[in-house]
Amino acid sequence: MPNSVSSNKFMGFRREGRPPGIRNDLWVFPIQPSLCAVLRDLRAGYHKPYWIDSVSVLDEACLAIARSGDDADIIMGLAANPAVCGVLFAGCLPGRGGDDPYTRAIMRWISAARDDSHTRSMIMDWSEPPGEGAVNLFGVILDGLAAGTTRTRVSLDMSNLRVGIAVDPAIRDARLKSIMPGFSGWLELTGARVSYSCRPASECALELASAGAQIIIRADEREDAIPCTVPVIALSPSEIALAPKMAISILAARFLETASGGVYANLKSNA
Repeated sequence: MPNSVSSNKFMGFRREGRPPGIRNDLWVFPIQPSLCAVLRDLRAGYHKPYWIDSVSVLDEACLAIARSGDDADIIMGLAANPAVCGVLFAGCLPGRGGDDPYTRAIMRWISAARDDSHTRSMIMDWSEPPGEGAVNLFGVILDGLAAGTTRTRVSLDMSNLRVGIAVDPAIRDARLKSIMPGFSGWLELTGARVSYSCRPASECALELASAGAQIIIRADEREDAIPCTVPVIALSPSEIALAPKMAISILAARFLETASGGVYANLKSNA
């Protein structure tokens, strides 16, 4: 298992006025859920700078938030997550493309975040497919957000990193039940700040991310997709079948790699 000496640091990006982030991501929030496809098309034509890890249209997350009853709180929390270096809210004025609770919550957040240096809004008439002007404006705004962030990872104390652990109380596999306490104990020794949820990750991942978690540890026996905005890591069934110490070591190594911008996270993005 990775020892505590090598496990109390991670490579991340400093943020002005916020905790450091493990990634340099740009997130695009549709102001109206109906505009997800249009924004994905705009994203497909955007060429991100080299220091940006990914640019994602939060379509699945947007739809999940729209179905929940805590729109404003979740949106505000996600927009402040340290893993994101820039947030773009794009859509129509309320009434033009929809005036549902989700859209009203987005508009309240845009108003509240007017002076936030890492958020921008793009309000246009989307009654027609976006033309060249919209395409150019989309790129200019994202370029501006990217330009305002740090470009180099530095070594940082693990105490700056919040991690979410989602443990399904319905777990039946005795091996997984024995693995998670050992991993949780190791994780706390690293100094990382840990938030726990006794619900399946598919039900609580967005809430954990909105509370600042930059990595979600998934402990359940489900295979359903998670509409999450930050990396989610888990053990495969074959890894769970290993000796507990070996399984914990695998999960710990995967966590450390992900915490420093590695490739193990099953982060769904449009990069």
